[in-house]
Amino acid sequence: MEDLIIEVHKREETGDGPCRRLRESGWVPGVVYGGGRETLPIRIEKKPLLEALEQGAGENRVFLLKLIGTDKSRHTMIRDMQIDPVSRRILHIDFQRVLLDAKLRVKVRVELSGTAFGVKNEGGIVDFVSREIEVECLPTLIPQVIEVDLTDLHVGDHVSAGQLRLADGVSLI
Repeated sequence: MEDLIIEVHKREETGDGPCRRLRESGWVPGVVYGGGRETLPIRIEKKPLLEALEQGAGENRVFLLKLIGTDKSRHTMIRDMQIDPVSRRILHIDFQRVLLDAKLRVKVRVELSGTAFGVKNEGGIVDFVSREIEVECLPTLIPQVIEVDLTDLHVGDHVSAGQLRLADGVSLI
């Protein structure tokens, strides 16, 4: 897995007013927490952050945050991103530090592929109950999606979570 690097700056002021001024000047306020260290308020330039998100730094992506002006860098994941419901601008972003040698629990999206035999030939419909499942693995082994092939399913058949094919090192919670 290639490290996706995002440069961040330490934020001196916190609160609504300073955060609003940051957003108006092209920055996104955020915070880094976890990993047995104290919480660090940060600011990130909006344009590089949006480029990183377009490259797939979204849910469950591990990437490297580099603190400008120091030699510090940490592997992190996005834990929360507040988005304005009208303008769709990022208002605030929370990062959680992760250790690459420690397992963590994440939810992974389930995608269906193929057309079920029961839908095609027996007049059935697919009832897609769980759109994500929780797995435990090292941060470097997190699957982007878990694909379920429906082609051999007849009316009345089902696929349970225990039947899903997971990669080595990934276990179902």
